[in-house]
Amino acid sequence: MTAINPNQAFDALPKELQTKLQVFTDIFLNENKKINLSAHRTKERVWMGNVMDSLAAVEWIASQCPSIPRPLPPENRPYPRPPLHENRPYPQPFSPSISRPLPPREEGGAQNNGWIKQVTPKNILLYARTMRKHPTGAEEVLWKLIRNDVLGIRFRRQYPLGGRILDFYAPSIGLGIEADGEIHSLDEAQINDALRSQYLADDHHVCILRFSNDEILQQSNKVISKIKAYIQKHTHPLPPVEEGLGMEGLNILDLGTGGGFPLLPLAIALPQHHFTGLDSVRKKMDAVQRIVKMMKLSNVTLITGRSEELGHDPSHRKQYDIVTARAVAETSILLEYCAPFLKVGGHILLWKSMDIDEEISSALRAEEQLHLRRNPAISYDLGGIWGKRQILVYKKIKATPKEYPRPVGSAKMHPL
Repeated sequence: MTAINPNQAFDALPKELQTKLQVFTDIFLNENKKINLSAHRTKERVWMGNVMDSLAAVEWIASQCPSIPRPLPPENRPYPRPPLHENRPYPQPFSPSISRPLPPREEGGAQNNGWIKQVTPKNILLYARTMRKHPTGAEEVLWKLIRNDVLGIRFRRQYPLGGRILDFYAPSIGLGIEADGEIHSLDEAQINDALRSQYLADDHHVCILRFSNDEILQQSNKVISKIKAYIQKHTHPLPPVEEGLGMEGLNILDLGTGGGFPLLPLAIALPQHHFTGLDSVRKKMDAVQRIVKMMKLSNVTLITGRSEELGHDPSHRKQYDIVTARAVAETSILLEYCAPFLKVGGHILLWKSMDIDEEISSALRAEEQLHLRRNPAISYDLGGIWGKRQILVYKKIKATPKEYPRPVGSAKMHPL
């Protein structure tokens, strides 16, 4: 049994994906109020019981495509940044020989010696100037700690970008820092902040680090350490990758998607792979579709239908590298639902509790009939009330017999 730590898997993700997962949690909670997508109703319970539980499979899935290359850094530019729109070129690195850096290149505006300065509405410029003259106590403290390139990069304060004003902004690595007052602790404010961060990440490739005023005033060393860690991580170019090593992302099916777990956290954490969600309840799938649209997840497709029927559809049968299922059903039943969708050599991942030895033994006949082989499980510990859990892993070694899956209801009434 392979033991993993979901918290470490989360920490290993790029900062922008961590932010996106936090945004997703807020959006999901809002949808959960409209329709019963999950029994978890608080942010903490959704985060641990749904999001982190789903991320337990991230490391294992990522290991299935070890040769997917990371992108090369832009030529002659030391900072690894995500690709920008063609009208938004990369900012040139700051040179110490220049007393003040040229303005960062942004979309819109007139071009001057190769630099394109964004045209900002006059009212926003006026507001930004006023905020610079009258900073909050926390902003004043943080500015003294990061100004004059003391962290190795140039920060600007009260910087207008995309109709918003960032408290602090480092153009060279696309890092924004926000000092949040008490009002930002309200639920509605947190949702608005999350959506704002996602907009800046999606449209301007800016990652936001948020700190409360209390953190800045009382734990300034800890705040600076977090900022330094981000800068260190994003100011070292990725190593070159040989041509010809790349391979397409995996095609992954989530069977019994329900409220969107593990589908959506995995799709956010693994954007290089394509995910398909399948569920028979249209009301739930409509809610998941709204979340997908708000999150702008281009690697997710949703289908409403029965696995017993789509398992015989040539457009889905034997088309997936991995099939995941977090549904509450016996292992033998889930294997019959999942196996027909898999390519030979593909894997089934089933989220389960720890004490199910009898259930696993009862699924031995299903393994044999469906030509599957059980591999070492993935064990993980969410801590607290959640405890230890596991993900069963099955590999498809031969084609699934044509009679499977059986008609609707047969697997439940007469398990293999």
